[in-house]
Amino acid sequence: GTRKGINGRSITVPVLNAAQRSFQLFLRTASQLYFANGIFKMHSIEVEIKAAASAGDIAAALNLRQQVFCAEQGFSPEIEQDGEDNGADHIIAVTGIRTVGCGRIRYFGSYAKLERIAVDSSLRGAGIGRQILNFMVEHCRRRGIAKLRLSAQVHSLRFYSANGFIPEGEPFD
Repeated sequence: GTRKGINGRSITVPVLNAAQRSFQLFLRTASQLYFANGIFKMHSIEVEIKAAASAGDIAAALNLRQQVFCAEQGFSPEIEQDGEDNGADHIIAVTGIRTVGCGRIRYFGSYAKLERIAVDSSLRGAGIGRQILNFMVEHCRRRGIAKLRLSAQVHSLRFYSANGFIPEGEPFD
């Protein structure tokens, strides 16, 4: 179907069936999304979005990914633990001492790939995923990277399209 994208322009989003699991998405331009400061308030709790600063931060992100992708969504630990975490930038969303969201950024010369974006099931729909995504885009922009890519499960296509990414290519498993 067609929907309004960034700047009010229409973008075409293919209608996909539920059996198709992933889709390649690309951000039209990184300068179209903004993130003000790494802290926002949600349902009277404060959530901080920040780059992981310690091994403990990364371990908390890996634990959350294990919960979301393996325990909830049924992906095998071998797929989730792909060996690509060393050398990547990890972004976390924290409330108090609890990590409630995360994402990973890997760099490939002229572009970066945003990956493994996950939010604790008890807080989904509250805007944390959008704030993580915005922080990741800004983090890449600060490093001089404007071309961003990600692969997403089809059920997340609407979320990424609403945040400026456009689908490209065919769905894949």
